[in-house]
Amino acid sequence: MQAKRVLSGLLISSALLLVGCSEKSEAQSFEQVSVKEIDQLKDSNKNEFILVDSDSKAEFESYVDKVKEVAEKEEVQVKLFNPFQPNGKDLEDRATDEHGELKGGRLYKLQDGKLVSSLDLTTLSGKTLEDEVTSFID
Repeated sequence: MQAKRVLSGLLISSALLLVGCSEKSEAQSFEQVSVKEIDQLKDSNKNEFILVDSDSKAEFESYVDKVKEVAEKEEVQVKLFNPFQPNGKDLEDRATDEHGELKGGRLYKLQDGKLVSSLDLTTLSGKTLEDEVTSFID
């Protein structure tokens, strides 16, 4: 009887651990950030990818899901920035004027705090979108 309890406890613990790991992996590969966090990235010597989705209705464009999918597959972290959500959460009626160099519908590569390249996602779709994003983040 005691062995059954120990075994079921181990199984439940293992299942919870696996669920926690999968959520952590997704959270690590794709994270929405605020204007303040963009400022910090640009003031640092970090290398990051920033996806800008300037949607005023908080309904992600289809390329957002594709970038998220590729980021998870390639185990690369991508920061999602929406100028209409300057705090990273709440939707505002107008886009922030901060970071006007970050255009919507683009994936940016940041090296040593500087934007070094970008990929316009609005002109891509399907397999081409997936291939271009994969190539860009490799």
